[in-house]
Amino acid sequence: MPNPSIITVTDLGFAYPSSPSAIFEHLSATLDRGWTALLGDNGCGKTTLALLLCGRLSPTQGSISPKPNSLVCEYCPQDIAEQPHNLDDFANDWSQRTVAIRRTLGIADDWVYRYPTLSGGEAKRLQVACSLSREPDLLVLDEPTNHVDAATRTHIGKAMDCFAGIGLLISHDRALIDASCPRSLVFRKRHTQAGNVLTLTQFKGRLAQIEEQEKAEDRHAQEELDSNRRELSRLKRFKAARFQKLQHVDALRQQGGRIDPHDHDARNIHKLAKPGASGTAAARGYRQADARIAATSRKNADLQTAAKRYDGSMSLQAEASHKRELVRVDGGDLRDWMERHGVEDSQHGPALKTITIGPKDHIGISGPNGRGKSTLLELLAARLPTDLPRLILPQIIGSARIHKALEDAVALPGTQKKKLMSAYGQLNADPEDLLAGHELSAGEGRKLLLCLGFLEHPQLLILDEPTNHLDLRSQAALAEVLAPYQGALVVVSHDEGLLEAVSSIRWEVE
Repeated sequence: MPNPSIITVTDLGFAYPSSPSAIFEHLSATLDRGWTALLGDNGCGKTTLALLLCGRLSPTQGSISPKPNSLVCEYCPQDIAEQPHNLDDFANDWSQRTVAIRRTLGIADDWVYRYPTLSGGEAKRLQVACSLSREPDLLVLDEPTNHVDAATRTHIGKAMDCFAGIGLLISHDRALIDASCPRSLVFRKRHTQAGNVLTLTQFKGRLAQIEEQEKAEDRHAQEELDSNRRELSRLKRFKAARFQKLQHVDALRQQGGRIDPHDHDARNIHKLAKPGASGTAAARGYRQADARIAATSRKNADLQTAAKRYDGSMSLQAEASHKRELVRVDGGDLRDWMERHGVEDSQHGPALKTITIGPKDHIGISGPNGRGKSTLLELLAARLPTDLPRLILPQIIGSARIHKALEDAVALPGTQKKKLMSAYGQLNADPEDLLAGHELSAGEGRKLLLCLGFLEHPQLLILDEPTNHLDLRSQAALAEVLAPYQGALVVVSHDEGLLEAVSSIRWEVE
């Protein structure tokens, strides 16, 4: 079915063969033409759902209509290490439409021939361009603004505006979501009496409006649950009191006593105890109490409230180094390094000057893609004294490092593991998933590496785009951790909100 106007997901479920439980079950939703944001915490299944929609995975239950293999579906991954599958076709395509895509995204002619050497933002733009060039019926952009500067964000936003098919945006970029997506599908973990369930709910409006709707729904559900619990408690007390009265009446009868004619409750209960009394008003009222208890219990069982969240306040236990300077790079060394790495002074490097980092400096580094910010961090890291406790987290983290981190976490002794679980939870992640050994998403892996590093009480943090892949709550939690940190911090980011929150010194690489 070419050019569908809607894609329908019905009762969808999926479980990875290696996983002890399903990622999600019984999801239903519709995707219309235009852009829909797919939101949710790290590890909830956003990318898995996208791969199902594109036919790269097969559901274990439910259906997708039209079937993905009847459509042109394009998935643009969040990992820039993955070269676009149609890069060669794109390189040789000079049609009017593809030229317009190149122009909109600012693609230089030589980029297609040197993908491995492109900066993160350049690679992401080329990924998006290759995906758009296929004119897909369904286009999924998975974290398209990770690694990119403000100019690239603008380019990607313009390219999205030109897309006429069904678009699904997986992102934690508030500005991009609000600008491009009039509606959102939100993964939410909900709590029921039977345990937690993962739901997929559609909302309309901007992110701030969606968050208010979620809060209102949570309040209403909790108020309804509290009211039902009070009613259930009242009904059970009523029934217990009636039963106690019945025992009292039976005792009087057995002893030959008489019931007080003014004790209407006792007289009604006495009627219940008589043979053939099941049709009396008193008996019906007693049975109605049982029915109301059962009905209220069923309502409570079905009611979904907000699941427990783990994020909260967290402090990073570390003391500043006693060294006067942690690192110094003078202009000559910086120039030598730039020449060795092929970084040109006029276009790709920071202004040459002596660079120093003090024991309590909080330095935020920003600038356009391709200007050598990440390689500047490599230079600084190479000059650190060997005895300085540090945590260095690069922009791109491979799956092998995440797997190793998970093994290290499981092997920690009890006290350390407890501290790790607490820190991990306060970055808006579920410690139970970590203990269960579930495969981690990119965002969950980044959180785990941060928390493992925090256990070592580092005196210097070097973080390259630390909010990449993190969900919205995790981004806020990380900023709250870094801002009061007592040691030295060097962070590269295109997230101005983060830099303003955590840095007191700014380096602009132009």
